[in-house]
Amino acid sequence: MTVQAQQAFAFSPRELSRGGLASWQMRRIRALADQRLPELTVTLLAAEVGLSLYHFSRSFRASFGVTPSAWLAERKLARAMEQLLEPGRTVDAVAVELGYYSGSQLARLFRRRIGSSPARYRTARLAEVWGAACDSAAGEAARGGRAAP
Repeated sequence: MTVQAQQAFAFSPRELSRGGLASWQMRRIRALADQRLPELTVTLLAAEVGLSLYHFSRSFRASFGVTPSAWLAERKLARAMEQLLEPGRTVDAVAVELGYYSGSQLARLFRRRIGSSPARYRTARLAEVWGAACDSAAGEAARGGRAAP
């Protein structure tokens, strides 16, 4: 192996000592999650960063603090929470877009993790947003349309 090849595949002592993923591998995983979240699996992630499934799972947990499957589930749930607040989005549409079989599967996971149904979450969050907007508008109206001093 040439010196250049050895340097290209070398890891810093810090990366080797902590037993986790290299920084480029973590960046790649995050980028994949941003681009292709619905289709991602642990096996696909392991292949993308060039590790066996066992080594990837162990290294992933050391780097991220959770298992790869738990991390993917949390990412999907976070994206679902964002998309549910978009106008005109149904629970079924969000579920299918994120790779769930149906809206009921997403609803079960949502209730288990968040503690309420997706519809109740949406209603509560939109009420918070609208309440804050109404409070802001009411305050401005009380000042006669003038900005606060």
